[in-house]
Amino acid sequence: MKKRILATFLSAVTLISCSSALAADYSDVNQSAWYASYVNKISELNAFSGYEDGTFRPDNQITQEEFIKTVVCLICGELNESNAPTVKNTWNSKWSSWAIPYLDKAFELGLITEQDTMFKLVGIPCNRGEMAKVITRAAEYLKEDSVADTSTYITKLKDYNRIKEEYKPYVLQAYAKG
Repeated sequence: MKKRILATFLSAVTLISCSSALAADYSDVNQSAWYASYVNKISELNAFSGYEDGTFRPDNQITQEEFIKTVVCLICGELNESNAPTVKNTWNSKWSSWAIPYLDKAFELGLITEQDTMFKLVGIPCNRGEMAKVITRAAEYLKEDSVADTSTYITKLKDYNRIKEEYKPYVLQAYAKG
């Protein structure tokens, strides 16, 4: 079930910006919008936290903080005493205080490592390569089999040559999984 949800999320998040309540509760999400069903599904799982003004802001790019919170919530549910992180990041991160527990949990789950320094700053949009890297690691954490040969997908990605080298295997793996 979590694997299916994670796959749905990957599909949705690469297409829309993300930010809890049903999409119907967001003042700026029309239920006839193509992305409304994705927002509804992920919101039902409490993985999205809308903005304080009751908006979803579908035209905004998802930040690294928002993305990590969403992936952690899809894997673990909302963090509480029973599933609180036992690992603290060593970055002295500049992330917002609400996001630090999710960053710590992402470290604990292996979604982020010390080498992923691009996640150190606050408010940075999360790009496709970073998303693919975290989602691929989430699938590994959930013991999902990886696709052995992703080379056949290279020609299907029109912008493959513009993807940073460090992200190419993750993007291919995520694309191969659908």
